[in-house]
Amino acid sequence: MADGMRYDPGIPIYLQIIQKIKLRIVRGEWPPGDRVPGVRELAAVFEVNPNTMQRALSELERDGLLYSERTAGRFVTRDAGEIERTRSRMAQEIATVFLEEMETMGELASRLTPERYREILDAVYERARQVLQEWAGDTRIVLALYDSEGRRLR
Repeated sequence: MADGMRYDPGIPIYLQIIQKIKLRIVRGEWPPGDRVPGVRELAAVFEVNPNTMQRALSELERDGLLYSERTAGRFVTRDAGEIERTRSRMAQEIATVFLEEMETMGELASRLTPERYREILDAVYERARQVLQEWAGDTRIVLALYDSEGRRLR
């Protein structure tokens, strides 16, 4: 039952597994309170050594997203606040990477007109709004953008 996992050779595999599991949790694929498959089963799914999987799961326990019950196994936290904080941190990390990539464009980016920048940001804003609505199942979500001075743009 392998997912055909691909790993970036520049990033430790256990850290990539942590991200993949966090994504499953914040998407609701692994609901709060659900039992997590065993180490060997997950190692097979993620196509890694069981020791690597154990390390990733231990880190997730330390982060508070998983917990263990002595004889019953590991479970996803029931703490909805912790899951929401994780979702927010992951979204922030993705947005930060996007902005850093835009900065690394350097000279190419400097050739864009302010109008074109605005078009790009508007498209990103609209897509982010759509994704947030899908996550929450709520069309009333308001996404606010701020400039570097903290002034609200939208």
